[in-house]
Amino acid sequence: MYDRGMGIYSSIRNTLDQLFCPERCLICKKQGNVLCDQCIHTVARPQNTLPKHTYALYEYRTPAIKRILTNAKYRKQFAGLTIFGPYLASAVFDILSEYNELIQYTNYLIIPVPISKKRLKTRGFNQTEILARSMITDLKETDFKICTTSIKKIKDSTPQASIKQKSKRLDNTKGTFKVVDASLLPGSFCIILDDVTTTGGTIAEMRQLLLAAGAHTVIGLAVAH
Repeated sequence: MYDRGMGIYSSIRNTLDQLFCPERCLICKKQGNVLCDQCIHTVARPQNTLPKHTYALYEYRTPAIKRILTNAKYRKQFAGLTIFGPYLASAVFDILSEYNELIQYTNYLIIPVPISKKRLKTRGFNQTEILARSMITDLKETDFKICTTSIKKIKDSTPQASIKQKSKRLDNTKGTFKVVDASLLPGSFCIILDDVTTTGGTIAEMRQLLLAAGAHTVIGLAVAH
């Protein structure tokens, strides 16, 4: 769960940063946000083929996107993440239009990719939960809800970015997740939310477990690929 103390501290810090060092768009430098409304629409879509059952908004190699995601994960600069909320929500609506099966799903779940207890204690936050909260208000007309209790990360693995071979990246995630509460899963529509997906190993591993636990449909959604 997101550390409330860290959240309050970050909110105060971000407010002070806005007062004394206002954000500027990383592309056009206009004051206001890390990406202005005009520039975010110019960011490239993913250039490489996405992994199966996975969607992503932007090309990770775009300097502005890479900087926002890196600053959030490693420098605790969370404000930039929130700009993606409406666009992630819009992607969810597009995804739903593709899954127009005549099915009565039991639950519609946004499942942020979890981090281990050890990493959460060290880092103090999970950036994918921040992303989930930034998009859920734009999904208020749907039945989607954030679920952080169904699946957990039970052990740390080598960071995917440090592994060059695709086959080793896929193997790296095996055995790192576990379904701990399947009560919401049978018959559900699940969207696994991540900040970055590369080979899709994390989403694929979680997807397999969620389907085995009874979820009907499981897809992945990331900010960048």
